[in-house]
Amino acid sequence: MGLLPQFIRKLFTTDSKWSKDERVVRARFERAIRTDYKKLKSAYLRRFGPVINTDSAKELSPEYGTDDGRVRFSKCVYDPAKQLVDSIYAEEVVEERWATVMFLAGGAASGKTTAVAAWKNSTKNRKGNLNSLLTVDGTLSNLTAASQQIELALETGHVVTIFYIYCPVELALFRALNRAVDLGRVLTLERFAQTHFDAQRTVLSLHETHQSNAGVEFAFMSVRENSAENTDLQNILESRYESFEAVLALANEAFKNEQYRRKVEGNPLPERIIAAFSPAGAGH
Repeated sequence: MGLLPQFIRKLFTTDSKWSKDERVVRARFERAIRTDYKKLKSAYLRRFGPVINTDSAKELSPEYGTDDGRVRFSKCVYDPAKQLVDSIYAEEVVEERWATVMFLAGGAASGKTTAVAAWKNSTKNRKGNLNSLLTVDGTLSNLTAASQQIELALETGHVVTIFYIYCPVELALFRALNRAVDLGRVLTLERFAQTHFDAQRTVLSLHETHQSNAGVEFAFMSVRENSAENTDLQNILESRYESFEAVLALANEAFKNEQYRRKVEGNPLPERIIAAFSPAGAGH
């Protein structure tokens, strides 16, 4: 077996983490990135523009890009998709056409699209040409990775905006379930809670590190059901999560409540969505 290409060897690797179908899909995506990186990068930028987002990169996996595929293969294509967007970011951030690099932060399904639209509308006059904005659209839940990307942006002469969007866990979970039903995008409750806890902790740590750096600015927004409004660090501190376990408890309670509400209204969550959000679910 040592003479077989790596792509083939992976299909025979015993790994309880993945089913055979997941190993095949993951290996195909990894191979495509390795052999056709420039083609995939061009396809990504044409489709999604200068917005670095791992979930968007997953869509370049043919097997993932269906409702059923998003539920079945979300977790197994995460790492290759992350590697792809990290490479795109490293190449794009050195380009001079980007005046500002904006890092979005906030737990899963926090309403970043709503918040960014409100931010752009409120800052369009003082920010100048928003087409010169390179956006890293993620949760910013990994402090080490976030710090490295921010340092790279600063070293290449860009202004950095760190934009934290706060959304109550209950509302974010409601949004996440609706998104799962509509688009098939899933993640476990543990992963959901971890993004909310870690994103807040990362942003507060970054603020402590960069608050006196003229090249780094912070923006904070609070998202409610259909609106987003500017807020400040003090309000974020007052909404600070005590622990991951506390966030997970809120998420679990919200999940049970939403299941009950939908059942009473005659519109129950599909079993595949319930399974995906469970501890043994498919989502990342």
